[in-house]
Amino acid sequence: MKLAEILNNLAQPVPKQKISKKGIFKDKKKIDEIDYIAWYNLCDLLDERCGIDGWSWSIKDVNQISNRLTLTGVLTIYGDDKSLTREATGTEEVDCSSYQKIGFKTPCF
Repeated sequence: MKLAEILNNLAQPVPKQKISKKGIFKDKKKIDEIDYIAWYNLCDLLDERCGIDGWSWSIKDVNQISNRLTLTGVLTIYGDDKSLTREATGTEEVDCSSYQKIGFKTPCF
């Protein structure tokens, strides 16, 4: 599949069943919610829209600054004609125990 076709696939709306809610907390009190896509749903979407071997993800860097962790991730999409790589950085408090999903504990990252 050519990269332009993959990018067109990725531009399609995300199915509602793949979108979850995550609480936003301040001083350990829930103040709001945001929509997010869990990593396993994102992997499924990328497999469907890019092909099983059409993408890769890696962690480039992890740092702790005071009580926060920062992580830089790299996503590459592989087309038959060319590839596209993007990096992004996220941050989370070291103590993020408030982000546990019912039924099992999930790591913060």
